[in-house]
Amino acid sequence: MLKLNSNYTVALLNIAIASERTGAADDAVASYRQALKVAPNLIEAQLGLAGLYAKKRMFGNAIEHYKEAIRIDPARALAYNNIGILYSQIGTHDLALKAFDDLINLDPSSASAYANKGNVLMTMGRTREALRQFETALTIDPDNKTARAGIGRLSKNK
Repeated sequence: MLKLNSNYTVALLNIAIASERTGAADDAVASYRQALKVAPNLIEAQLGLAGLYAKKRMFGNAIEHYKEAIRIDPARALAYNNIGILYSQIGTHDLALKAFDDLINLDPSSASAYANKGNVLMTMGRTREALRQFETALTIDPDNKTARAGIGRLSKNK
């Protein structure tokens, strides 16, 4: 890993991003962590670290960093969406639904929030509610692949 003045957070972020792109995930984690030691409210580092942890299937760590990103910037829609997806992956469906509802309250035009909420509802066996969410997503974005796929799965299961 490159060495530099640890107070230079932009450089640390750039090193983390470059490390991640070249497959050096551990170096990326170290750079993001160093950036957060210098600037704990650096949202880009929180989101980057959360994304890396999610890729490594370290879902608890990823969720914690997305939550921290939301604490720093409550309007960060991506963090709510990703938390919802992670909660869904670990089977914590009620928390996934809450994350998607929070995102919908923040951004009612987020087709992905409705589509992802539909997937969770479908997993829970709440097919009518799921269909409504998929339809809402398609009203917002007629090309939303997640919603289209969800409706396709629902129609196959009838």
